[in-house]
Amino acid sequence: MKNLNCEMFELAIQFDEKHFKKKEFKAERECKDKSHNFFVTHHNSQSSRKNEHAHMALSFDKKASYLRIIILPDRLEEDLDGGSESSKIPLEEGVKEVSRFFEKDGFEASLQAVFRFNKHFEPIIKIRYPLLVDSKLLQNAEITGHEIKFSNDSMDGKFLMTANEEGGITTLFSAKTNVMLSEFNPYDEIKLAVSNVQSLLKRKGK
Repeated sequence: MKNLNCEMFELAIQFDEKHFKKKEFKAERECKDKSHNFFVTHHNSQSSRKNEHAHMALSFDKKASYLRIIILPDRLEEDLDGGSESSKIPLEEGVKEVSRFFEKDGFEASLQAVFRFNKHFEPIIKIRYPLLVDSKLLQNAEITGHEIKFSNDSMDGKFLMTANEEGGITTLFSAKTNVMLSEFNPYDEIKLAVSNVQSLLKRKGK
């Protein structure tokens, strides 16, 4: 993910547990939660060249049940706290593998991501500028970011873009998108989100 400038990516769907093969799922999974209604697994990429890992959580709470996957930089090299180990199912296949327990495949998903770009990039709109208002409280204050509503045919998103003192740019991205669980590829989803964010940036000097 580092080469994609993405420091965190999270995608979640909500579903009614009546439409999930809960009995079959629980027969295949170990659960440390005493209620047996919350399952979490940890996944590395199947490629040793990819330096990230994922945590996938499945919670059963009637109509408010959810599946969530969060992807973070760095591989999991050691056992996690409590003795939890990285799953044998790779990051790339985690959502696809659990999709077989759902009675439908397509869902609207909520996604959130954090992107950081170094000082070699700049936004296509000006971010940092003085705040010119008649207020003692805001005297010498400076605007350092914008919230931007953005939409296209495949994704409806919102960006919070901020600039730091060193010239880097941080973008917080939240959106709604449609996913097919049996075809879910986390890297494709990250690339799609990155392409939306990068449309607001350019390399300095270009």
